[in-house]
Amino acid sequence: MAALGHNVWLVRWMTFVYSGFWGAVAGLLYIYYHKYVHPTTLSLTSSAEALLSVIAGGAGTLAGPIVGAAIVLILKNYVSAYLERWNMLLGFVFVLIVIFMPEGIVPGVRRLWTRWVAK
Repeated sequence: MAALGHNVWLVRWMTFVYSGFWGAVAGLLYIYYHKYVHPTTLSLTSSAEALLSVIAGGAGTLAGPIVGAAIVLILKNYVSAYLERWNMLLGFVFVLIVIFMPEGIVPGVRRLWTRWVAK
């Protein structure tokens, strides 16, 4: 980027400010909706669920984290009503995704779809 004449420091700074702004907006909306913040909101479990969502769906796509978040939320909200160890099932599903679709669900399904259409 610097060789092309762009100010790399300014681009990084603007990106940092932009992401910080949207993070603050998300935090304010969370506070406005829940009207209370508990320390478990920032626990390791919720951070791991967010990271799992991105990795499972596909980090290189826009739809990947959305699909991953849907899978994690379905397992968290619906399966936890029937299973006491839903975290173990979540880990098992994550391991299956990493083994069979290492790039994520969305790119993996896209790859399978193009392979199927080509036949």
